[in-house]
Amino acid sequence: MTPEELIKELGRTLGAPMELSPVGTCRAAFDGDIIEFEKVDDDLWIMADLGSAQNREDAVASLLA
Repeated sequence: MTPEELIKELGRTLGAPMELSPVGTCRAAFDGDIIEFEKVDDDLWIMADLGSAQNREDAVASLLA
């Protein structure tokens, strides 16, 4: 599936029409959480905030590991 097809299928599954913008991005909110989608070449990147790392310097090392 192409990134465009994946976004449209996600929209059908959720019951809300979704499509990538002309620049290849899309944003959706789920229970107040923002999920960003971006087409990069033939891939679909999904970005979301997983939680705060404030005062959690150990989190960066853990993520890199």
